[in-house]
Amino acid sequence: MTGLLRNFFLAIAAVFSLLLPPAATAQSGPAVEVFTTQQGSADSGGPDGAADQSVPLWRLPVRVSVSVNAGYDENVSNTAIKEGSLFTSGSISLSYEFGTSRTRASLSTNAGVTYYPGNGGFQYEPNLNLALTVAHQVNLRLSLNAAISVRYQAEPDFSSDLSLDRRAGNYFTSQDSLSASYQWLPRFTTVTGYALGTVLYERNAVGFSQNRFDHSFSQSFRFLYLPVTTLAASYGISFVNYEDRDRDSDTQTVTIGLDHTFSAKLRGTINAGVDFRSTANPGFQASDGFSPHVDASLSYLVGGKTSITWTANYGIEESYLVLASASQTFRTGLHATYAVTPRISATLGGNYQHNENSGPELFPGISNSFTEDSLDVSFGLSYAINRYFSANAGYSHTEVTSDLGLRSYSRNRYYGGLSVNF
Repeated sequence: MTGLLRNFFLAIAAVFSLLLPPAATAQSGPAVEVFTTQQGSADSGGPDGAADQSVPLWRLPVRVSVSVNAGYDENVSNTAIKEGSLFTSGSISLSYEFGTSRTRASLSTNAGVTYYPGNGGFQYEPNLNLALTVAHQVNLRLSLNAAISVRYQAEPDFSSDLSLDRRAGNYFTSQDSLSASYQWLPRFTTVTGYALGTVLYERNAVGFSQNRFDHSFSQSFRFLYLPVTTLAASYGISFVNYEDRDRDSDTQTVTIGLDHTFSAKLRGTINAGVDFRSTANPGFQASDGFSPHVDASLSYLVGGKTSITWTANYGIEESYLVLASASQTFRTGLHATYAVTPRISATLGGNYQHNENSGPELFPGISNSFTEDSLDVSFGLSYAINRYFSANAGYSHTEVTSDLGLRSYSRNRYYGGLSVNF
């Protein structure tokens, strides 16, 4: 497995080395070309016609934040039997954007750890993540995009199907994509893409049934029907390979939809179609066949400190249960930031999912199919004491309700702390 991960990251690094322009390293001295929004758009060179500037590496627009928090978690183990504990956490995060008139890149990373002194099973919890995006305009017709999102943590991630909905030890996830967009005609564009989803658990007992690689290939066709409306049709196929090969499957998806810009601040998309699933294990093939597929999103943006993003999806997902092959899932998420005053800002995040797990009969007349609902909501406040220091406070609530009573649990978490930003 270590060899697979090493080869994977080497391949991704090679892709990004091809996308980044050689001009960034051809200059004399430690300088790179940096894209700056203060000069206007990169293509126009800014409103005054100025070109992109070259600045020393140490003057890159890097943002660094160091945070220290303390709080209380009433259910550290995420089980029906609650076990509470105080906790302390510390983290450091870094983000910056750079690029040229043809290439833009964004990087953000975070390294943190949480310590639970009152819990023997999960005393130290890692929280490491890295996100990198690169967009390169090859010519007037062809553009390339790449993205990497890597996480190493113990907390369940309710925004994705790449983790369990409860603690099961430390795990690694990665969501990566490559795409090429080509404009054949002024109104007609195609987008070809590949995505890789990875989940790997440290505990062998969990990893045997949950470790997997999701390979997805897609082809979409887009037609600009109106200046604010784009029609779309797409076909995709995904291959899911588990460490436990009996759980392997493939799913084909066909959708049609549209993107619509309601105003300069509000934009929405919707796609609808069908999924066709096929599994390798004959014992799971009762869940194979066609099912509906719908996804939608809305985004509202006002300035840099107020935004709302809503997403929803209904379709087939992988089940996190050993004896269930597929889950017909409705998933929705809402994330918002709001500048209450120049010093006070608020954040709100929520994810809900309804899973209908389908599995074979354990005994004649006794089905392994059941439903489960998960809700995860968080709220945070930040007060800027001065230019560098801010005080933070937050609350989160998790609720999982299952037909299998022992799988249900609830959790409340409270915290407060300080951050230094520079």
